[in-house]
Amino acid sequence: MTTEAKTYKAVVKPVAEMLSAGKYDLASESVTVNMPITDLVVGKEFDVTLVPFGHATLNAEVLAELDKLGLRAADLKVLEALVATNPDLLSEAPIVALGTIMVDSAGCKVSPLVHKTAGKRTLSSDWNDEGNEWLDTSLFAAVPKGD
Repeated sequence: MTTEAKTYKAVVKPVAEMLSAGKYDLASESVTVNMPITDLVVGKEFDVTLVPFGHATLNAEVLAELDKLGLRAADLKVLEALVATNPDLLSEAPIVALGTIMVDSAGCKVSPLVHKTAGKRTLSSDWNDEGNEWLDTSLFAAVPKGD
């Protein structure tokens, strides 16, 4: 069960501009090079909800709860729009975009996330293979199903 989901406005900008606005100290090339092209148009404003669980979770639990809330997992471009529009959101708690699944150089499924590590703003990815748990502090970026 989720606790205290919060919704923020986000505006889509060109990819390079969103990455620059994120002011990342560390950005994984595997994430930035693989940033997907989505149907989001530059200038579009939309709501992004950050959903916390307060305990370690599996993908299936997160996706089922988002579905109950009328939400779907955000993709990487949505995550970047969120951070570019709200740069002060970054904290030690990872914000995960489960709507994007990539394969890393080791052949593992990963999803992008943003967070601070030792005070450094970071754009990276973490394992999204079935059975791997997300941290209890993770926030999951989501958008309304119709968006």
